[in-house]
Amino acid sequence: MSSREKEMARLAKLYAEYLNGPIGKGVLDRLKEGESFTIRSQDEVLRFTKLRGKAVVNVMKGYP
Repeated sequence: MSSREKEMARLAKLYAEYLNGPIGKGVLDRLKEGESFTIRSQDEVLRFTKLRGKAVVNVMKGYP
């Protein structure tokens, strides 16, 4: 795994912790089960999905 991939994985983990914690509760509560949104960086896309009441963050290559 490259250093960029490691950094993106770390960022995804931090976002998941944030959204599943008390500060991110407001965002997570507004998503319906299975609903998702994306954030795009220069080379990657982070997809945030609400599954079983929790935020799941995935790093995707390229653009959707």
